[in-house]
Parts: sequence; C-alpha cells; structure tokens
Amino acid sequence: MRLVKFLVPAAAALVAGCGGGSSESSEDPFPLAVGDQWEYRFTDSRFSDGLRRYDITGTQTVDGVTTYLMQDTWKTVPYARSESEVRRYPASDANDDEIARGPLTVLKLPLTVGDEWTSIDEVKDSGEDIDGDGTNEVYTTLMSSRVTGMADVDTPLGRFLNAYTVMTSSHGELKNPVTAEVYDWTDTQMQEQYARGVGLVTRSMSIIPWGGFRSYQSNESLVSYRVR
Repeated sequence: MRLVKFLVPAAAALVAGCGGGSSESSEDPFPLAVGDQWEYRFTDSRFSDGLRRYDITGTQTVDGVTTYLMQDTWKTVPYARSESEVRRYPASDANDDEIARGPLTVLKLPLTVGDEWTSIDEVKDSGEDIDGDGTNEVYTTLMSSRVTGMADVDTPLGRFLNAYTVMTSSHGELKNPVTAEVYDWTDTQMQEQYARGVGLVTRSMSIIPWGGFRSYQSNESLVSYRVR
C-alpha cells in the first residue's frame, strides 16, 4: 500500500537576536537579514544527536517577492515577510507536490495569543485505486497553527522571557472519496517558541504514522546566534 506523505509543518524558520542571550532591541519575533546565523542543540529519535546550524546566505526574487535564503547542511529554504505574515517557499529539495502548493504561511503577524491560521487545506487525487472500486483514492491534508500563549523558555544559551508558543498540527489521510474509508494516515504535532528580537528558541516535533509504527520525535534548542 502506498503511504501518505507526512508533512513537516511550515516552520523550519530559525531566527534570532544579536550575539547570544535575550535581546530587548526589537519586538520582532522573526527578524531576517543576510549574514544572520543560528545554531541549535538537536536530538532525534532516529539519528544521532548533534548541532544544527542555519545561515541566511542571500536573497532571491520569487514571483516579484524578495525572499531570504536560509541554508543548513541539507537544503536551502526561501522565506519572505510582510507586515501581516511570514511565508515559507518550497525548499531546494522540494517534491512536485510542494512546488505546486507554493508558499505557506509560517506566522501571522503581529503574533497575538489566540490567533490561528490554516496553511494547507487540500484534497488531491492519489492516482491509485487501492480498493478496486473504479474510483481513485484521494489524499486530504489539513495543516493549521495557533498562538497558544506566552512563557519563559530555558535553553542551553539561557532564559528567554515571554516567548510566544505556536502549536502546529498536520493531518494527512489516504481515503476513498465516496465511502470515506481511510487506508492510511499521518499526524504531525509541533510546538515552537519565538522570543521577541530573537526568533525561534525551541522546537519539538512528533510524527505518528498509521498504526504508530516508526514514530518520530525531534527537539531543537538554541545554543548560539548572531544577527544584524
């Protein structure tokens, strides 16, 4: 059986304050500038633990919009921001579905406790008739986020005060469009915490596929940063 493709919620964004430690120089929870750099302590249930670094290496114009290129070991991801939102564009390793979907909303600005938004709500033909009833099954995907509160956050770098907590949930199903019978599903839950003038300071993510087998958990916590 073909498995539903799980979605990592659209917030691989990593942003920061200046030099290390809490910054009061800005209220911006998602600053972006060429030359910015962040490093996180990373733990992963399937691979070895270590450090993960992200750098803003340059800019690129996409559909008339200036994006900032965030690069890590594996890929480059363009981000753009306006007064009302931060958007994540398809990464350098994006698949055909991600490219066709286009940019996704990472954050609604200004961050306000209680605000919520939907990044993906779609139904797509799977191209397969698994049950042989003459009708192709469909993939349904729903991804939504909510600012759930504010909290002080401890990291290896220190404590960040009054960080925003953003919860993102994604659910994908492979199902019969007529009977609604489900043949496969994947749930993704992610919590991110953003400090004003600093950006993302922690991220925890859990992916649970159909039946719970090969579940995946990861955590990131800020250890250093440098921003303009």
